[in-house]
Formats: sequence, structure tokens, C-alpha cells
Amino acid sequence: LPSGPPEVGPLAPNTSLAALDPAFRAKVERLEPELVRVLALSGITMRRGETLRGWARQTYLYGIGRAYQAAGRTGTVTNAIAATGNHPKGKAVDYNYYKGGVYLGSGDEAKNAIAPHAARMEAAFGVKWGGFWTKPDVPHWEDA
Repeated sequence: LPSGPPEVGPLAPNTSLAALDPAFRAKVERLEPELVRVLALSGITMRRGETLRGWARQTYLYGIGRAYQAAGRTGTVTNAIAATGNHPKGKAVDYNYYKGGVYLGSGDEAKNAIAPHAARMEAAFGVKWGGFWTKPDVPHWEDA
């Protein structure tokens, strides 16, 4: 199985806010300081993981997750194909969460830190959090 997408070239992640849809970027610029504040209450830090995702990368991430599932391993990276995802439209952002320098992924610790505040942040900033989804995607925030 592949170890993950290349970090350079067309499959490299983009973390720039400038790449986002301008209206969504304005929402994210207001969301981020509040998210940092909320996470700090639980001793969690964050780093922006990915913003605009090109079609090639979205397709690759969708495929690699299915390859891991077929091999009986956990590994869904995205549930959206390029044509339907919000990352390729510049209307989604993912964050990486850490505690004591350890990456938390989509685990319960980050989810439990965000969940009590998420509905308020969704309403205040016009975004949706992936942590409330049937298949939670804790790092993911998108345009409402």
C-alpha cells in the first residue's frame, strides 16, 4: 500500500488561506482565532493542514483511502470525489490537532474539545464542522 501522497508537485497539500474562495477565506480568518482559543482550554494546539485541494490530489486521496479499506486497514482520507468535494472548490479547510506534540487525528480528544463549542462557532462564522457528521471528520471545516 502507498504510504501517503507526495508532499511536492501537484499532489502536495496547500495550506494557504489565499487559495480559498474569498468569502470563505474571510470566515476562516475569523474562525481560526476562536478555534485556537477553544482548543487551548483542553491543552490542544492546531496547525492548518490543508485548504484548496486540486482535483488530482482529491482523486488521489479518495483512491488511497479505498486501497487501505480494501486491504482491511483504516484509512479513509476523504469521502468526496473531486467533483463533489468542497476542498477543490476552495470552500473547505482541515486542521491538524496536537497535544504535547502528539498528533490527535480525528480522535475523541480533539472532538470532545471542539464539540461543546462547535454549534456556536458554526452559527457565528457561517461554517460547518465535520465532527458532527455520521462519519466524523474532526479536522474538517467547510462553508455553510
